[in-house]
Amino acid sequence: MIVLLASANFFNSSVNKPILNISKEDSALNFKSTFLKNFNFGLKRFISSYIWVQTIIESDIEQYKKADGNSWIYHRIISITTLDPDFEWAYLWGGQYLSVIKDDIHGAKDIYEKGIRIFPNNFWLNFYAGFHYYWELGDCQSAYTIFNRILSLPSALQNVFYLPSLVARAKACTGDLETAYLIINDTYKNAQENSALKEKLHQNAYALKAEIDLKCLNQKRSDCATNDFNNQPYIYQKGFYQAAQKWKPYRLKNRSQRNL
Repeated sequence: MIVLLASANFFNSSVNKPILNISKEDSALNFKSTFLKNFNFGLKRFISSYIWVQTIIESDIEQYKKADGNSWIYHRIISITTLDPDFEWAYLWGGQYLSVIKDDIHGAKDIYEKGIRIFPNNFWLNFYAGFHYYWELGDCQSAYTIFNRILSLPSALQNVFYLPSLVARAKACTGDLETAYLIINDTYKNAQENSALKEKLHQNAYALKAEIDLKCLNQKRSDCATNDFNNQPYIYQKGFYQAAQKWKPYRLKNRSQRNL
């Protein structure tokens, strides 16, 4: 028996085994929020906190491309906020993560709307929701309603100095790369350090700034920025300016809106 066990252990450690890559969408464990709401034994806050920590640890960067529902993170956030509706950070993080990382734009919309019903005066929750409506869903009217409402909140202009201009653009349903960059940059600054969300926002901000600056530089204008988002100088080569690193244009997920 000892010889057999030793042989099996040697065989197991010396033979290369195939790597199984299982999508998190297929492996994530989710409970129905109605079940958790009815069978939590009075431990709502404990269970919601536990699910939250597990979600943060397990969070992935795989984009959600199916048309039959929402991503696993969406269902986790729904469970957390059903158990604990006052879990403010879940709405803030969940909406951004679903929108920016998971590409689950309708799931993000649901989370933002649920959060705003509970926290109607949370400036950043409304601001991120307005951006999502405007640039991801192409819903200018909803974006205008949100931006216009938070304009009257205390310290609104200290938080976002260009908010009046944003209100006007949403009302007119026009968008531009410069305004998108301002919003992405503010969102990036507020994102948690060393997170997948911050890294993705960094990529988006880099791409927006590069596209704006390189267009300006290659048109030989005199008012152009000469450094990229990482504060590295743009490279002049063969008669054209280019960025120091590769980037791809940041564009809407809702392709029906063409103004940006």
